[in-house]
Amino acid sequence: MNISQEQLVQLVTREVLAQLGQQLGQGSANGTRAEPGKPTTPFGAEASAGQPSPDQIAAEGFPCNISARHGHLTPEHVEQLFGPGQRLTPFKYLYQEGQFASEQLVQIVGPRGSISNVRILGPERSKSQFEVSRTDSLTLGVTPPILQSVNHGTGAPITIVGPRGSVHLPDSLIRAKRHVHLHPDEASTLGVKDGDEVPVEIPAGDQGLVFYNVLIRTDPAFKAEMHIDTDEGNAAGVQPGAKAMLLTPRAGICRTFCR
Repeated sequence: MNISQEQLVQLVTREVLAQLGQQLGQGSANGTRAEPGKPTTPFGAEASAGQPSPDQIAAEGFPCNISARHGHLTPEHVEQLFGPGQRLTPFKYLYQEGQFASEQLVQIVGPRGSISNVRILGPERSKSQFEVSRTDSLTLGVTPPILQSVNHGTGAPITIVGPRGSVHLPDSLIRAKRHVHLHPDEASTLGVKDGDEVPVEIPAGDQGLVFYNVLIRTDPAFKAEMHIDTDEGNAAGVQPGAKAMLLTPRAGICRTFCR
């Protein structure tokens, strides 16, 4: 029997909803929440006291973390997927202050297949967005564009399935452009500014790599951290505690090709 991609997505969505409904009936999602995790880094005054100076960051590098597949949701979509009155609840706080991995998980459905247990990050946003790797996109059967966010272009379509409903997002699936978060003082010391694209080295043992076209993002709320997706992290052999180093002349570690 031949069916269209739209019909396939509808079939998979109905099956996922049915399975989630059975799990709810068996008590696996009976309203009790998992015990929230602890922050991965201190915040506020404690964080400021322990944060390396811009000069130290230039000389020693800064954290490089893998940003696995995840989603961001508007308050409206949170309610459609998880029920009226629901809001994202923190499970684990992330390196950037105020950001957290929530307890909420969804299934994302594409024309070819689906991926379960996709974590939603908080807090809620003004536009919903889902970020996957190239390998994930092959599983789903879609070709999302590489974008900074859906505020900077049009993503691919994706269907999101939660325990209380589903939402079709016509332009919200992207591959996130690899990027570095910097405080303006850190950016100034390193000789870069918001919107620049620079090479960055990840010296991870004998598997380290230099990534080109890495986007610089600056904000007074940021602290130095590089984000790459799962495919990129695996290629570079990134492990917990990995460091990244900007290859810019003012960083003091520039190679011949960036002079």
